[in-house]
Amino acid sequence: MGVDSKLATLCRQSTAIAAGARLELCDMASVTSRAAELRPFAVIIPRELLDFDPSELIALARSVRASLIPLETDRVSTQLGRAELVRALRDAYQQWQR
Repeated sequence: MGVDSKLATLCRQSTAIAAGARLELCDMASVTSRAAELRPFAVIIPRELLDFDPSELIALARSVRASLIPLETDRVSTQLGRAELVRALRDAYQQWQR
């Protein structure tokens, strides 16, 4: 996906903090196949992309038993936004383990 390096780094760090997991980046064209292959506990997607086609992305997350985490790109660069992302990832990981 067309994520800038700062945003990718922030998501990578948040994922490691929340669940000791690693972040896998992909573009929208390959998100379905990558999700099926990796079976992630969460799918992080920029809000503007989610708003473009929410039903397909919700169905994708559900099909691989992942939580869909909309990323508010303008908020995630703030300390509060980062804390919210870590909390959402932690919740997703706990749910996935059940």
